[in-house]
Amino acid sequence: MIVGTILLTKSNKYVDELGVLPKRPRHDKELLAGLIHSGRVSEEAYSMLPPSLQRLVFVDTVLPNTPITIRELAKADLLIVSRSSEDFVGGKTFRLDGFKCLVKDKKVEIWISIK
Repeated sequence: MIVGTILLTKSNKYVDELGVLPKRPRHDKELLAGLIHSGRVSEEAYSMLPPSLQRLVFVDTVLPNTPITIRELAKADLLIVSRSSEDFVGGKTFRLDGFKCLVKDKKVEIWISIK
């Protein structure tokens, strides 16, 4: 099972019109670090991670198992969503129509793929 996590605004935006990420809740970086620890990531995913998180993963061009990029996250079997307290008018939206929400609370939401 491929498990991923993504930070989204209230309206499912993952970046604003300038490419800036939403404001991160306190738990989000620790959640990401825990999920990717010792994971295998694509080269593209590796280049997106800050050095502190790059140290936790391995690059695997054949069988990456830890989704980081938006394309990879869209194919996850299970998606953990952290919600930012802010929202963007513009920006890029992550489509959750291929997922079903199983759990929603103040800190995280758990979505399962229905594809």
